[in-house]
Amino acid sequence: ARWLDGERRPAVGLDRSPAMARELRRLSPSTPAIVGEAHRLPCRDGAVDVVLFVTTLEFLEDPQAALREAVRVARLGVVVVALNRWSLGAPSRRWGRQSGRPLLSQAHDYSVTSLRRMLVAAGGRRLGQVRWSSSLFPWPLGMVRAALPVGDVIGIAATLVPSAS
Repeated sequence: ARWLDGERRPAVGLDRSPAMARELRRLSPSTPAIVGEAHRLPCRDGAVDVVLFVTTLEFLEDPQAALREAVRVARLGVVVVALNRWSLGAPSRRWGRQSGRPLLSQAHDYSVTSLRRMLVAAGGRRLGQVRWSSSLFPWPLGMVRAALPVGDVIGIAATLVPSAS
């Protein structure tokens, strides 16, 4: 939200945790923060330009429903930043040092294929182009964009065509 604010791109933050909404208000006072569920976004159809999920789908009971909701409220597109199932760090999240952390041990990692499949299903006839990238490598490779999805996160974006309504 702070980055978008710095780019002069208005944003609204949504989290199911009141504590996280308070933290957003503290860190980015000009960004409205809403307590709500990704499965039932409190927005009318086509109310926002883009819906951005940042390490969100990994913790949702029904990520497909959240993506359908995103397509419903977005005019231009949906962007997902998700933990990469095939990253070099994924084994640590599942079986290694990080697996003991309460939050990461519950995360569901994704592959490019699984994210693309979910976006195609959610987008239906409105789906335009789908593109992905992978990054977040250990230093000094942190800014490298990989041709293969091996970075710790996958970013995938779907453009949407206007709805027929």
